[in-house]
Amino acid sequence: MNKFKITSLAKSLLAIGLSLLIINICVGALLIKQSSSSLISLIQSRMLDISKTAASCLMVMLLKN
Repeated sequence: MNKFKITSLAKSLLAIGLSLLIINICVGALLIKQSSSSLISLIQSRMLDISKTAASCLMVMLLKN
């Protein structure tokens, strides 16, 4: 009877551990997806700022000549 309680406890601990592992994997995948889309958006906005700055510098150079 003592062995049954140990195996039952081990099974429940294994189930809890596996469920926590699956939850961590899902949360990690979600965070990676969100951070990559956020990073892409940030890079695109920085690229637009750089191109606007380059265009304004070019306009100043053309107006000086």
